[in-house]
Amino acid sequence: MIRSLLFEKSIDEEKFNVKEKEELTDDLNLELIIKSMAKDDLFLYKTCKEVILNSLTKKELILFRQSILKDCIENKNIILELYSVITTTLKQSKKYIDYTKPHYAKVITMSNKVENGIGLIYIYVNSFEKLKKILDESKKYFSSKGLVDFNKDVDEIFTKEFFDECKYHVEYLSNVSEKKFMMVSATIGKGMKGTNYVLDKISESESYNLLSNIFNKNNKSNVINLESVNLANNANEIIDGMYTHILRVINHSAKYIQEFLESLRYEIGFYVGGINLYEEMKSKGFHTTMPVVEESIDVVLEFEDLYDLGLAIDKEKLPVRNDLNASKKNLIVITGANQGGKSTYLRSIGLAQILMQSGLFVPAEFYRSNISKRIFTHFTRKEDINMNSGRLDEELLRINNIINNMNKHSIVFMNESFATTTEREGTIIAKEIILALIEENVKVIYVTHLYEFAEKIYQENNNEATFLRAGRTDIGERTFKIKEDRPIYTSYGEDLYKKHIKENIKKT
Repeated sequence: MIRSLLFEKSIDEEKFNVKEKEELTDDLNLELIIKSMAKDDLFLYKTCKEVILNSLTKKELILFRQSILKDCIENKNIILELYSVITTTLKQSKKYIDYTKPHYAKVITMSNKVENGIGLIYIYVNSFEKLKKILDESKKYFSSKGLVDFNKDVDEIFTKEFFDECKYHVEYLSNVSEKKFMMVSATIGKGMKGTNYVLDKISESESYNLLSNIFNKNNKSNVINLESVNLANNANEIIDGMYTHILRVINHSAKYIQEFLESLRYEIGFYVGGINLYEEMKSKGFHTTMPVVEESIDVVLEFEDLYDLGLAIDKEKLPVRNDLNASKKNLIVITGANQGGKSTYLRSIGLAQILMQSGLFVPAEFYRSNISKRIFTHFTRKEDINMNSGRLDEELLRINNIINNMNKHSIVFMNESFATTTEREGTIIAKEIILALIEENVKVIYVTHLYEFAEKIYQENNNEATFLRAGRTDIGERTFKIKEDRPIYTSYGEDLYKKHIKENIKKT
């Protein structure tokens, strides 16, 4: 059994439900990143999306993937070649299966089915030889435990003797469809019927007609002339029983090999996606780093030059980068100027956390964080004509769903939550929910314009929170820098009024 490059998917991945996956993808602009990983390969798109949206929660598994990804990036041509061989093989096998399967205008005999099965095995054996050759020539370049162990497993299973034996059996069984001399054994079953037919021997020195003889006519004592229809049918029943047994073995082997190749394609595919994303970022001058993973129950979050990767890919240029050191604080409150980059900043942290817990690099010069058991987003929604209730009801239903599905050491990214009611009501709701969350060791990062809420938390719970504010110059220009600072009463909406409306009024 060859060890998994991702580890067994059921061991550690934190499963998100469909709704949570949709919200994470939409709120954090994950679609842009997944498309960059896939490069128009639908299989890679589905694979990378599935892996990224099922976070790891154990440090050793994250580091395991990180080390393999580093190896893959450094040896990208080898990994891309492996992926190409596996993908080509699976496409060839599917095409072959589709071509050889029976349909209304094409009746296939049991001997033809055996022949077709052997042809499929032949495709797989050739593929394994190619994969083994690639790995034999390149294994000296690998240093990660995952790839080193994978190569050891391949060496132990796919030996020269293995390939020689496979080819021998393929060639041996191919003689079945050529109607060579065959010796078949069976046991007597119910009603004195033959059962458990086994092919004992195929001989190329003697041939026979399936419809006339079982044994060579020259040996009179062993000749049964199939002159009656009943005898011919009985003989064909024996032959089909033998074919059925052979076909069962072939189909079982083919199914096992196909499942193995599909699993290998899935696992290597994720790292191919990582290579694709890294190469795109590198070509555009976007810096990356492997995050420092902490498994401590204490809150850890610090970074340097972190940026929103989705925005960078979309605009094809490096956005404003930010720093933070907010360790040992379960709550981060972000306030400040309208359109000052607060939501972008929030997404940049959310993306970095998702990528880190997938075993990928993050868009920063440095990033260090503890593992979150569950990751949630609660962003304000636009008015939807399909809503069956008010916007505040919809917000409360979503936060209730999050609370019901979270556990200790989760993280929630909240963007303008509870701003759909009055400031007084929004403040009461936000304060009760958020203080209850941080008491349960849930990390909350909250972008808000609720000054009353921010000020109350600042006055009453300053030791439990980090307060950040979006930057602005004296003349009202946005710097998009988010720095540690206390909340202030205004969000500088007047700046936007002057920029977009007042100047136009003067002109008219």
